[in-house]
Amino acid sequence: MLPDELRKLGYDVSEIGEGERIVPTAIVEKFVTGADGTFVALTEGLTRPVASTVTHAGHLQGEALRLRHALTRARAECPLLGG
Repeated sequence: MLPDELRKLGYDVSEIGEGERIVPTAIVEKFVTGADGTFVALTEGLTRPVASTVTHAGHLQGEALRLRHALTRARAECPLLGG
């Protein structure tokens, strides 16, 4: 798990709640026209032509972490190291 790997590298990892971010690349969804005229998401096996393409930013939710490296923490706590 990523927090454990960061701890092994000397980071102080603490959870600070949930967060949300926007995916840096656009999400593209393709739709075909259904039998009743509504748009239906294009899935594997559908052979109808694409009727609409929608591009939008993706939003992800997950745990937010605060990272501090051990050396940075030592500097902040020790006057001799610049804290």
